[in-house]
Amino acid sequence: MKNLISKSMLTVAGLAFSFCTMAQTEVFKVLASRGKNTLADGSAVFAGKKLSATDIIKVSDGSYLGLIHNTGKTLEVKEAGTYKISELSSKAIAKSSSISKKYSAYVIGELTKAEGSDIHANYQKNMKVTGSVERAVGDLTKMILPKSSNVIDPINVLTWPKNAKATSYTLEVSNMFDDVILSKETNDTSFTLDMNSIKLPKDQTVMVKVKANGVDVAQESYVLKVLTATKSSEVFADKDQLAKEFSEESALNYMMKASFYSQNNLFIDAKNSFEAAIKLEPSVSEYKNAYMNFLAKNSLLQYYPYEK
Repeated sequence: MKNLISKSMLTVAGLAFSFCTMAQTEVFKVLASRGKNTLADGSAVFAGKKLSATDIIKVSDGSYLGLIHNTGKTLEVKEAGTYKISELSSKAIAKSSSISKKYSAYVIGELTKAEGSDIHANYQKNMKVTGSVERAVGDLTKMILPKSSNVIDPINVLTWPKNAKATSYTLEVSNMFDDVILSKETNDTSFTLDMNSIKLPKDQTVMVKVKANGVDVAQESYVLKVLTATKSSEVFADKDQLAKEFSEESALNYMMKASFYSQNNLFIDAKNSFEAAIKLEPSVSEYKNAYMNFLAKNSLLQYYPYEK
């Protein structure tokens, strides 16, 4: 009889322990929160908040929640209502894959920082590391690029700040020996460069620069390395997998893509992904802060296009 009671007590204790463990295990992390979002007990739901399987969240009218599952799958909640985390978890698990987990750490790190933290510190730090010196646009014709970056797609839109004194602009593409491959004049502050339309050097590396015509200023040169499927097979495979998994048009999906592009030094695509996320959810501050940090890390914070 005593043995039976002891076994029963151990079973109850085991169940209680399992329940407590489940209650404490992080299932989702909140990446972005706009409006009034609370747990069932009334406590606020904010970026960085951990949600367990037993939690229940209440989303108010006009609010937004961006969540990431412990498998790396993203989930947006836009409709007002009460949601059980266990049920949201089931939806995420059904759609999860290993590739999302691989690139989720960056997204979590960037979106759960305190608002506005690290942005200017990152900018100043990277300026010191690169030895860059800030000069006015009128003193030097720059492009919105880091000094060196990779490209994976053939079509790339290159941009630069407007110079009020310029009559037009001339974009030049050359090899590493300064032999000009392409020279095009434009009145715009952007140029769509199709890598398939030019003869790339054997090292798949080019330099680009833009001249402000009618203005006697120097030009800054930027290195673009074209990745190939042969030498960068893993990067191409991850890109294809991410495109399949995150095909839905959502801000969080663009943030996941921005994570992939940023970690592989694909600046142009990362920039486009950040801006696509912000376009879809312009009032979510976490996405804007992440973009600011990205530009700051590349010593390009001065080109942040939104109101700070």
